[in-house]
Amino acid sequence: MDEARIEVLDAAPVKFAVNLDAAESKTAPMPVDELERLGLPMKSVEAAPALVAAKQETLHNAELEARQKLWRWLIVAALAVLLIETWLAGWITRWTAASAEATA
Repeated sequence: MDEARIEVLDAAPVKFAVNLDAAESKTAPMPVDELERLGLPMKSVEAAPALVAAKQETLHNAELEARQKLWRWLIVAALAVLLIETWLAGWITRWTAASAEATA
């Protein structure tokens, strides 16, 4: 089949408008019934028991991990108590030393 070609040299570009049907810009998902009517095989919506069990195990593991992060806050609290205790011991020692010098 031969195609006719028209070659235009030194011609300015021509702009033209194309009006599309409003349905062409429709982005809503199609209903499952419509997809089945068009011949697309659809899987059932029910999840397999193995998939449900895997999701539950993943959720359980995530909860365990969240609980295990508590030890970090316990370490921070222990360090804070240690720092306060050290500061308090130094302050009391200086206070008693100053009192001893004042009485001597």
